[in-house]
Amino acid sequence: MSECVDAHETLTFVVRLWREGNASGQDHWRGRVEHVASQQVGYVEDVAGVARFLARWTEGEAGRATGVGGPGRRSNGGECGGQGVLA
Repeated sequence: MSECVDAHETLTFVVRLWREGNASGQDHWRGRVEHVASQQVGYVEDVAGVARFLARWTEGEAGRATGVGGPGRRSNGGECGGQGVLA
């Protein structure tokens, strides 16, 4: 049995996406993204906006801005769960 020894930080987000149509009948995605620990919310006009919101947290910008040093980041204490990685 393998043992996980690397601790890593965890960020938790809630993402809600929905489709909206415009007058010309074209659908596009809209969304709301929330960083759970800080309750900071961003509204996005496309799926790429979700990535931009997440990048603020993964690149450390939000941690510097709030003075928390990585808001909502939590070490898993070296435990390994069966977590999947979304690409």
